[in-house]
Amino acid sequence: MASLQLVIIVLSFCLYQATVLPNLNGNILLSRSQSPYDAPGDLVIPYGSTVTIESGTTLRFNRGAQLIVRGTLRAQVR
Repeated sequence: MASLQLVIIVLSFCLYQATVLPNLNGNILLSRSQSPYDAPGDLVIPYGSTVTIESGTTLRFNRGAQLIVRGTLRAQVR
């Protein structure tokens, strides 16, 4: 029984772990299934890059951090 409880605790930890935002160069899809995403600091979407945020996706920024859009930012709406 003790090993079963350990497995449940590990699985619940994995389900709520955040994803660190990837490098935003190129065509990037931030999906709801990988959400929430944590920004390590300021983020820049460079010229020529497109970031699409799927409806229901959560992005978390530290206080004072910025999202700077030089390329294209698209938000999907259901």
